[in-house]
Amino acid sequence: MTYKEALAYALKLLAGKDYTVCQIEGKLSKRFPPDAVAFVLEYLSSKNFLNDYRFALNYFQSKMEKGWGRKKIRYHLKLKGISEEIINAVENDVEFDYSFVEKEIDRKYDLSDRKDRERAARFLSSRGFTAGEIFNLLERK
Repeated sequence: MTYKEALAYALKLLAGKDYTVCQIEGKLSKRFPPDAVAFVLEYLSSKNFLNDYRFALNYFQSKMEKGWGRKKIRYHLKLKGISEEIINAVENDVEFDYSFVEKEIDRKYDLSDRKDRERAARFLSSRGFTAGEIFNLLERK
């Protein structure tokens, strides 16, 4: 009975949004015994309901479109339990698009002003961009 309940609970969670294997495991382990959790994880993975690569790819693209840098995205993916190999594969598969953050910089800052340029650099740094990326983004303007 607990296998069915655990599977039903996991499917209910996955109906709302994508989860990583680690996240689902954490949620299930709070309510169900370890053998039921292992069974559900194996079943969901075999049916491709749980796919860390797909989760990481969608997460990477959505955060890139919000203006996050690679470092920040990588950090948050690690927090969500995504392995380094999957993160590297996603990063290699996705061509990073700076247009989203460029629009935000243009809207928020006057780059001809030195102080605004410094603010823009701090903003980009807090968003997870490297020093080289910041330099390139600010020099284009």
